[in-house]
Amino acid sequence: MRLLNISDTLINLKNKLKLKNAVSIAAAVMLGVTSLAGCGFVSNPVEYMSHADNENGTVSDNTDKITDNSGNNAGGMKDNSSDAGSIVNGSDKSNGNNQTSGKRKVCIVGTYGSVSELVNTADYENKIDIELIQENKDFDETKDLISLASKVQEICSGDADIVIVSARKRFADQIRYFLTYTIDTDKSIYVVEEDNNNYKTEIADIVDNKANKVNDSAKHHFDVTGIKDMGYVGMVNDYIGNDVYTAQKIMASYESVVVVSDTADGSLSPAMTQLVKDVSGYIKVIVVNNSGSEYDYAADGLNVITAQTMTSWQARIMAMLCLTDKNITDWQEFFN
Repeated sequence: MRLLNISDTLINLKNKLKLKNAVSIAAAVMLGVTSLAGCGFVSNPVEYMSHADNENGTVSDNTDKITDNSGNNAGGMKDNSSDAGSIVNGSDKSNGNNQTSGKRKVCIVGTYGSVSELVNTADYENKIDIELIQENKDFDETKDLISLASKVQEICSGDADIVIVSARKRFADQIRYFLTYTIDTDKSIYVVEEDNNNYKTEIADIVDNKANKVNDSAKHHFDVTGIKDMGYVGMVNDYIGNDVYTAQKIMASYESVVVVSDTADGSLSPAMTQLVKDVSGYIKVIVVNNSGSEYDYAADGLNVITAQTMTSWQARIMAMLCLTDKNITDWQEFFN
């Protein structure tokens, strides 16, 4: 009986050795196959063989593994690259954030000097994205104001958050006033004087939100896009010894006229009063009264528009803007 048990044990050991040798041979064969195929190490060759037939025919070649923008393969296989935070069209899909700078964009429009020489973009690169645009204007004609306003409106329609117009000091106030009433936007617009010693400080204040915008106060905006030029508005001063004949020629040549009263109470001289009566039936006459007191021009028989809190150039620009809109019948509300 004991001999039989020993015999059985020897047979079992022999069978196990055969099985082990068979597995070792299979493993060696698979390692050779995978090496020839350019594959990596296979930890379980037997399991690999059992799945090989299932994978054959599922993927015919590498062209089936094209990944679409959703992160899935066109062949229906999962693209594991999305798990690591893949970048699609500049976006980090792992956290949903757009990989742009996230900073405000500022456009600076130079109208006289070279804006690229005036502004060192490197000074602001940690705070804003900055773009420099050169639009030189002489401002000898009112069409230059229209051209500038159209450019600023175009920029505001884009991705800029702030628009800064860089202008000569002599024109800055008029440009600022014109843009206030012509640019319809919720973007921030500023005008800085490029021949001012505080130029860089003003730019820095704008970047830090410490400056006043030019488009804060306007209740009405005039659309000047597509307009090549504005109506002609003349200007005359009423003073002692005024040459009424010259004033008459000016009034006859313009669509509107601004009369500036230089008297202490805002009244007009008898000669100017008669001239205004003669022309007010066919042109708009604006009287600028900076005396600080109201004057009743209607009592003198005058049908005029009064501007008591405006400068002469403000009144002239507003008159030109009113001429661009034929639907405006009551000009007085724009001069109050």
